Amino acid sequence: MIRKFRRNAHRKRVEEASGNMSQVWKLAKWSKERGAKYESFMPPLKANSRVYISVEEKAEILAETFFPPAHLSDTIGHNYPQESPVPPITVDEVKRTIANAQPKTAPGTDDITNHLLQVAKETLAPVLTDLFNGCLFSGCCPLHFRESKTVALRKPGKDDYSDPRAYRPITLLNTLGKALEAIVATRLSYAAETYGLLPPSHFGGRKGQSTETAIHAFLEVTYAAWERGETVSMLLMDVAQAYPNVSHLRLVHNLRRRKISAIYTKWILSFLQHRSTTLTVSTYTRPRDTVNTGILQGSPLSPILYLFYNADLVEGFDTGPTRCFGYIDDVNLIACGETAEVNCRTLTAAFGTAETWAAYSEAVEGGHPRCSNRRSSKSSISHDWRREPKRWPLSKRQRTPSRTMARGLPYRDTSSQLHS
Repeated sequence: MIRKFRRNAHRKRVEEASGNMSQVWKLAKWSKERGAKYESFMPPLKANSRVYISVEEKAEILAETFFPPAHLSDTIGHNYPQESPVPPITVDEVKRTIANAQPKTAPGTDDITNHLLQVAKETLAPVLTDLFNGCLFSGCCPLHFRESKTVALRKPGKDDYSDPRAYRPITLLNTLGKALEAIVATRLSYAAETYGLLPPSHFGGRKGQSTETAIHAFLEVTYAAWERGETVSMLLMDVAQAYPNVSHLRLVHNLRRRKISAIYTKWILSFLQHRSTTLTVSTYTRPRDTVNTGILQGSPLSPILYLFYNADLVEGFDTGPTRCFGYIDDVNLIACGETAEVNCRTLTAAFGTAETWAAYSEAVEGGHPRCSNRRSSKSSISHDWRREPKRWPLSKRQRTPSRTMARGLPYRDTSSQLHS
C-alpha cells in the first residue's frame, strides 16, 4: 500500500512538473542525486601535506579554505562615471520583501524566522523602513547584522571528501539584516536591467536570463557556425571557491565603474567587512572568527554582486575571435574556426587572459596572487562538429581539461593544441 501510494504521488509530481519549467529543473536535480551515496560523517581532511583528523582541526582548515585573507590596493584614484539614482526605501518595498521571503528557512544568530516577520509585517514595516533608510544612507551596517553562523555542507557529486574544497560554506544570516540585503539586491538588479550595466551574455541571477535562455543563446551561435561549415569549440571554466575569494575593494571598484552609486557601495562595504561568524562541523562549533574577505553563500545579495564582480571577464571575451557566456561564476568561452586545432590556439590565448583576470580579481595572500584558485580540474574543453545536414549532435562534456569527445566521433586527445 505504501509503495503504491509513493508511486502514484511520484507520477502526479512528474505530471505537474511537465507544465512548469522551474519544477522540471527541480525534478532533474532530484533524479541526478537519487541513489547517490550521502554520509553525514566528515572523513579526515587532507591539505598542505597534512591530515586533519579532530573536529577542531577540520574546522581550522575549513575556515582557512572558506575565509582566505585578501589584500588589494590597485583601484585607487579611478574616475568613475555618473551614478544611478538612489531613492529612499519605501514601506511597500519592505512589505513586499518580507512577503516574498521563504517562511521556513533557518534563522541566523537573532533566531527570528521569516514567518514571524510575515505575521507581524503590517506593524513592523514602518519601523523597519526607517531603520533600513538610516542604515543605507549613513553607509553603516549594524554590527549584529554582520554576525552569522556558518555550516559546512558537502558539494554533491565529489569523489574525494577529504579535500576541504569539496565542502561549501552556507551562512545563516541575521533575518532583519537579510531583509535589507534583499531590498538592495532587488534595486541593483533593477538598475542593471534598466541602465544596461551588465553584459547581455551574462546569465543566471537575473530576470529573463535563465538557464534555458543561455542554452538557446549557445545553440544560436553553434548553428550559425555550422551553417558556415565551421567547428565550434567551447572552453568551460569554473572559479574554485568563487564567493569566498571575492576581494571587497575590487568588488566596490567594479560596482562604481558600472554606475552603481557610492551610497550603495559604502553600505555594501560596511556589510561585508569586519563580519563575525561561527563555523559548525558535526557537533563542534568553532569560536567566532572575524572575516574580511569574500561574499556570503546564503545572502540574497551575493548572486548579483558576483555578476558585477566578473562582468569585465565576460564582456572582454564576448568580442573578436571568441564569444563568452557567463552563468554566475561559470564562464564558457566559444571559438568558431575551420578546425579544432585552430580553435584550441584561440582558446589557449583566451585562457591566459582569464588567468590574468583571476590573479588581479581574486584574493591574494602574502602579496602574491592566489592563482591556484582556477585549478585545471575546474576547466574542460569540448568540440562540436556538424557531420550531416540534418544531424546536429551536442557534445558530451568531460571534466579533464585537454580531452574532447562528441557523439558519433572518435576520442581525440588535444593536449598539445590546448597547452602548447
